Amino acid sequence: MSESPRFSRSEVSNLLSSLDVDEPNGSPTRRRYGGPHQDAVYSPIPLLDTDPLVGESDGLCTVRHLVDAATQHDLNVLIEGESGTGKNLIARTLHARSARKENWLIVVNCELTTAEDLKPLLLGPPAADEAFDGGGVFEIASGGTVVFDHVDALDADAQARLDHILETLPFKHLGGSCSEAFGVRLVSIASADLSRSSFKEDLYHKLAQFPISVPPLRERGDDVLRLARHVLRQRAERDRAAEQLSLSEGAQDALQSHDWPGNVRQLQNVIERAANAASSSTIEEQHLLLPSSSASPSPPTDSSSPSSTPDDAPVPPDDPMTPVTEQPTGLSDKTERIPTIEEMKKEAAKRAYELCDGNVDQAAVVLGIGRSTMYRMLNRYDIK
Repeated sequence: MSESPRFSRSEVSNLLSSLDVDEPNGSPTRRRYGGPHQDAVYSPIPLLDTDPLVGESDGLCTVRHLVDAATQHDLNVLIEGESGTGKNLIARTLHARSARKENWLIVVNCELTTAEDLKPLLLGPPAADEAFDGGGVFEIASGGTVVFDHVDALDADAQARLDHILETLPFKHLGGSCSEAFGVRLVSIASADLSRSSFKEDLYHKLAQFPISVPPLRERGDDVLRLARHVLRQRAERDRAAEQLSLSEGAQDALQSHDWPGNVRQLQNVIERAANAASSSTIEEQHLLLPSSSASPSPPTDSSSPSSTPDDAPVPPDDPMTPVTEQPTGLSDKTERIPTIEEMKKEAAKRAYELCDGNVDQAAVVLGIGRSTMYRMLNRYDIK
């Protein structure tokens, strides 16, 4: 008897999105979005576990409490936190626990949208436009939830356009703020603190009726080890392993002392990589490949030599992030050329991609950008 084929979550999502399933009464349960920027709109697979958040720290318990409270009303929710803290998972959890769970959860990636496309994307193309079929995101997600992911990526024009769209829709004034025309609940996700940024104030107050702040991993204490063991448990179940890998004391100390700039997403990558590198049932500190927190030792100096740097010796910059300017190839010493912003972006994306061995998620963490932004840069600069 042949084994049933196994599909990844993304393959299942793509498969489902290509199907049109009908309810017994003939009304479609799945409608495909046919408007502009279709790559910016997707519907994640529904959560089977309505409490997928791992951890017992005070910060995460507060998040759980706020999510529970948010399921009792229809106020628009703004989820803020650093990249990789699990904001999308919290948005999906909120939808799965709400009365809207039987309807659609539609995610709009604001990094891939423009001001001109927001209206047809959300409200549907004009009736006379035969290039697109179906309605807009609000109509498709009627009765459900619409998530504005990376809402902080909207430029000033797009913010003004979105503010106008939400302002002109009829809203309930008692008991919530859902659009009476479409019945959708808005959940926005941002990596920046919108209240302290140049984000349009009127739009901020529309989206942040119920804010949820997600703490970074470095502030969650023992949750680091809980999450690491959770990843190892999931890996053992996925691979049908007879034994789950464990963490040595040295590995545990290294995990807890790391500052985790990429948060939970980075931790997952580190544990997966260490599990593949481990030669036994125990993950040691060296398998984690975490950068050393201690400064590199200075080379020994000759006490007889002067302490000052010779005039003809290059002085390294104080800030390790300060770029060292080099003379471009093919230019004479008398020619000075400053690289353009695009050239620096391309070089940064290429370098991060190479250093991370083609791991897009990790490269995005290194550059401090979102995963979708990293993918867009790889495509723009043809980096392979």
